[in-house]
Amino acid sequence: MAKSKEPKAPKGKKAKQMGYVSFSKEDVNTGDDRNTRAEELFLQALNVPKRVQKKTKKGKGKELEDNDFYPTSLPETQEMEILLNQAEAAVDDPSDKEFMNNLAEMRGIVDWSKKRQWNFNWSTIIGVIVFVFVLNQCSKSAKEDVVRAEQELATVKNWGDSAIVAYKTVELERKQQNLKYYQENLAASEARLDTITDKERKKSEQGSIKRYKENIKEYTDDIAKLQKADHKEVHKMAVKQHEDWLKSKKGSSRSALFWFIFFLILIPLYIVAERPYGYNISKHRTEAAVLGGIRKIMNMFAGGLASIAGALYVTETVTSYTDGSKSRSDDGMAIYAMKAILLLGALAIFVFTSVFLMLYSTIAGLARNYNWRE
Repeated sequence: MAKSKEPKAPKGKKAKQMGYVSFSKEDVNTGDDRNTRAEELFLQALNVPKRVQKKTKKGKGKELEDNDFYPTSLPETQEMEILLNQAEAAVDDPSDKEFMNNLAEMRGIVDWSKKRQWNFNWSTIIGVIVFVFVLNQCSKSAKEDVVRAEQELATVKNWGDSAIVAYKTVELERKQQNLKYYQENLAASEARLDTITDKERKKSEQGSIKRYKENIKEYTDDIAKLQKADHKEVHKMAVKQHEDWLKSKKGSSRSALFWFIFFLILIPLYIVAERPYGYNISKHRTEAAVLGGIRKIMNMFAGGLASIAGALYVTETVTSYTDGSKSRSDDGMAIYAMKAILLLGALAIFVFTSVFLMLYSTIAGLARNYNWRE
């Protein structure tokens, strides 16, 4: 039987990003006569991180993990560097390859810890770029709505008598339908109220009744006002209504443009924010694992929806008749619609996960990775 391959140990920046160390404290051989002082200083350097000190103090020295030997602050990094320099200076037998390799590895970790590292995620950036594209389309659509609303307002201002009469008729019918809707809902709610015993449900139903009564009064007053209005007053109402619509469309357009610009700026800001010193990566590695887990789970959901969409296929049904003729039908429309819904769902999960992670990472990164007082 072939032996299963052991996973390869990470190397270079990937190893440091993961918090990997290839040796343990027990691997440092202080029992021989070689590099005794250098090994003592080396062990002191390994004891500098607070995580090591806490576990050692609690008698959990055997539970130390690779990540524990990484410094998590600038003072720890500087102290470890000093001790490693002293250890290197105290080496009296450089032929001790194991110790020299361990020393070089820790020096690499300290050098990595005191420098800024690019820590952004390309998947997150791609997801937000897709979101920015969608926002751009929404902004364009909102601008077109503003233009249409302006054109409609200009048309309404130049209405003749027949257009004003038609507007009054349509508005009266719409308001009367709304009034009837709220009257029916009020009657149903009042009938239910007598049968409800739960206090919370009863309170909620009473709130609904209050809102229905307010709506009924509003529509009753509007209908009475509209019925009494002359041509000039109806025209004024129509202009006011379209002015309000235009104002609303302009607000939506400004909002869409704001969010488009916001997320467009957020992408480079996220890249800058996610440039921490190595010791900050080590300090927040648990949090990074949680965020990575969220990304992985949500991407699994998105991938699952995409896989289901890919597995759907069109079924064709052939019906044969006694006269020898045949007819064909398929469920293509329904299948393609389902595929589109599933793929859009997958894209939405991917995009909104990316947006959440970028927002959180940018805020946290700017707060943690830069000294704003300086």
